[in-house]
Amino acid sequence: MYEIQFAKINEDIAKTKKAVFGFGCSFVMGQGALDQDLYEAYDWRVNSGNILIPQDHEVDEILRKYPDEVKLVETPDSETGRYKKEHPLDFTAMEYKNAFTQKLADKLGWPGINFGMKGNGNRGSINNLIYHGSHLNLKDIEEAVVVYVPSGIDRFDFAANDPQDHFKNNTIWPHLGVDHLEGDRGKLWTGYALTVYSAQHAIQEQINYWVYLKSWFDAYIPNTKFYIMPGWENRYNQKWWEYYMGDKGLVEQYGWEYFFKPNGHSTFSDLCLSQEGLPLGRGIHQYMHNGTPKHWLTKCCHPSAKGHAKLAEALYEKILSDKSS
Repeated sequence: MYEIQFAKINEDIAKTKKAVFGFGCSFVMGQGALDQDLYEAYDWRVNSGNILIPQDHEVDEILRKYPDEVKLVETPDSETGRYKKEHPLDFTAMEYKNAFTQKLADKLGWPGINFGMKGNGNRGSINNLIYHGSHLNLKDIEEAVVVYVPSGIDRFDFAANDPQDHFKNNTIWPHLGVDHLEGDRGKLWTGYALTVYSAQHAIQEQINYWVYLKSWFDAYIPNTKFYIMPGWENRYNQKWWEYYMGDKGLVEQYGWEYFFKPNGHSTFSDLCLSQEGLPLGRGIHQYMHNGTPKHWLTKCCHPSAKGHAKLAEALYEKILSDKSS
């Protein structure tokens, strides 16, 4: 997770008494949301981790143009001039700046706190609230907005065995099959997929995550407005969940009343695709490596900076409308 500047955020909270929170996966973190002119100026590649990578000869030019928001991860080989790592540049600061959480916070004039995580799902994001929420001066927050963009339903996060980062999580996708990874992580993936995973288990986990998130804010910041919009997953469907769970009362505990559908679009990806007139409600991986023609989804299959700006604007209008009603 990008290092949150809690001291600066707490200063802003003390002044405004308000805060915007974002929760979810890389769709919330802002993965791939580079400045639009930067993204459209270069011929990006995408690695196995869905990271945008410039050509080797473009690295120095990008560093000169964006010295404050782009970091060099490694130096090139002195003999070949090539980079050993697949992604020599770190765009994290720029991505967080362009993510809808910060864009919305800027519009409201409030501090923004982005708990979205690259390479993690809903559990990892909410775990960050547990790990890091104590660093916030919660008693000073009188009003908050929470935007929850849930990731894939069957995505599952677990604590990584990393002595350098006790808060690190790994993520697994049971639907990708039991042979997706090798080694210890592959064994865990296979064991989870074969012995634990089911549609019922996945739905129950999502209900648990939401109940915890809502309960935390009810306890610490009661005056909180919630807005839910899935990233791309179209299975956040109350009737579908009731069919699988066979328990309407259980499913009703999820935050269906907080779902936000700007112009009728039920997912963040559909909001972006609608700007291009492309088919909605389908898988987005068809745009991997190519992106969409008008750059609303990037080559790493995530919303672009202007996609995040679009969602921030829609949320801002909804918040103002709710306040006036």
